[in-house]
Amino acid sequence: MILTTAPLVAQASPAPAPASSAAPTPAATPDPAVLANAKAWLGALAAGKMLDATQLTDQMKGALTPQALASGASTLASAGGVKSADFVRNASMQGNTFYVFRVTTGKGNVFSFIYAVDAASGKISGLLLRPAQ
Repeated sequence: MILTTAPLVAQASPAPAPASSAAPTPAATPDPAVLANAKAWLGALAAGKMLDATQLTDQMKGALTPQALASGASTLASAGGVKSADFVRNASMQGNTFYVFRVTTGKGNVFSFIYAVDAASGKISGLLLRPAQ
């Protein structure tokens, strides 16, 4: 499944997990290196660039097209660029850990940036930018 809420950067997800893990569970306190990498990816995406593709799952490599990169960069640029990105929470579900950031732009728009990591491989399984709700 690929989540495609506008504006999309990209999201690829793994095969469905058993019903017992359907609800998200709070994850452990995140590693500062993971948070730093998430912010680095946000910065690269804001510039329309991809960082090291070896950090991505195969599904994510396919989903993070030049068009998806351009769309995310255009959305952030038209909103005044990234002014701040603050970590909000993380949770684990379906074999992934999701890190949610509140992104504020130069024009005061607020987005949610979701950075997902596959628990089995440690690779990035999703990058999603959407208006905050």
